Amino acid sequence: MNNDTETMGTRGKGDEQSNEASGEPRPHTRRLLRSSNDRLVAGVAGGLGRYFDVDPVMFRIGFAVSVLFGGAGILAYAMLALFVPTDGEPDQAQRLGHRLQTAMGG
Repeated sequence: MNNDTETMGTRGKGDEQSNEASGEPRPHTRRLLRSSNDRLVAGVAGGLGRYFDVDPVMFRIGFAVSVLFGGAGILAYAMLALFVPTDGEPDQAQRLGHRLQTAMGG
């Protein structure tokens, strides 16, 4: 048998080392962030649009329609607005922490 059939479709350790040695950049991991410049309320739809590479209007329509069918859109939007940080500026928890630190004299 030929040795080519054993390694066909698999990557060996030599392949990984050759990619590292060639200086190819590692793929950049995407991070969900609320938009600070494409926002109507809290920037959730703008951030989702950028993350999924879709027009944010699609998410705005989706949130509006989901509000009509039981109100889950309001809850989802509120949760995303609270827990997803904003791009380019500290999130609300960081600002609050900084204010508390300043007030305590730290």
